Amino acid sequence: KSRTSLEKKTMDYAFLSEITEGNELDLREYTNKVKDELRSLEEYCITDYLAVNKDVAILYEELGRSNEILDRIEGIVTKFQTKLGNIADDVSKLQEKSKKYTISLNNRRELEKELHDFLDGILLSPQLVKDLIQNDVDLKYLDKLEEFNKILLNVADVSKTTPNSKAITDVISEVEKLTIQVCHKIRNFLLTKFYSLHKDKTNFQIVQQNMMIRYKTLNLFLRSHSQEKYIE
Repeated sequence: KSRTSLEKKTMDYAFLSEITEGNELDLREYTNKVKDELRSLEEYCITDYLAVNKDVAILYEELGRSNEILDRIEGIVTKFQTKLGNIADDVSKLQEKSKKYTISLNNRRELEKELHDFLDGILLSPQLVKDLIQNDVDLKYLDKLEEFNKILLNVADVSKTTPNSKAITDVISEVEKLTIQVCHKIRNFLLTKFYSLHKDKTNFQIVQQNMMIRYKTLNLFLRSHSQEKYIE
């Protein structure tokens, strides 16, 4: 528009110049000249428009493709967010299961420990049985006897709470057999000691008191588990 306005003003100035200078003016020639210039301007505008329109069309197509790509990216992001949400739910469920398994495992360990302690309290180890039957009665033997006495007390307590348990019945049977053997061993040991003291007759009363104090555990065991041998 600015170019057309400028050229129009130029032509007007030329026209006025010719009039003021007194030159003759051929209107037909001037009209044709103006038409040619207008036609030239029109062709220039059309060419310029077509060039710009082509660029606009290309830009429009590129924008369309860009929108398609953005839509695809948005779809991918949406699916990814959905998957992340599902993964978060799965992780939460796994954490809950893990907590339950941990609690269950801890409870099982506690139960196993209690059961282990319980069995240790009522079962006779082969080594303890061997020591009570085969070893000589001395101060070390007293420690084994105290351990055995604790087992006897535990078995007695358990038998009161579960009197009909076959397992406890079997344990009681084995414990009673060992108790008879241990009481017999203690009885023989004490009688041998008493006979030896009575035979020597040297400070009998003092030595007897010292021996009774030293082997007090043996007497207490007999009194608790074999009244007949204790009285003897």
